[in-house]
Amino acid sequence: MRGLVESDGDYHLVIQGKSGATMVAESPAPSRAHVGDTPWYKEILAVRQQLEARAVVSRQSESVPIRITGVGFFDIVHGQTGMAPSGLNLHPILKVDFLQ
Repeated sequence: MRGLVESDGDYHLVIQGKSGATMVAESPAPSRAHVGDTPWYKEILAVRQQLEARAVVSRQSESVPIRITGVGFFDIVHGQTGMAPSGLNLHPILKVDFLQ
């Protein structure tokens, strides 16, 4: 897993499965102005707090097993680091479990 902070304040996690394939899982900036009036606000905020507590975005990469629950979203492929070839990513992340 590699964490990146995007210009909009979102955290982009590049996650890799056992096959070696990667995809992006995104934790949006938790301000109401950024995420709107979503019913998932508490989950989005909790995920951000977990990632910040582990300093995920300040590390170049971390090899630790995790389980992520999120909303599947097809993004436009435009050269993002770790993006799946299909453009599938998880946005937003609603739950993250660090398994180690």
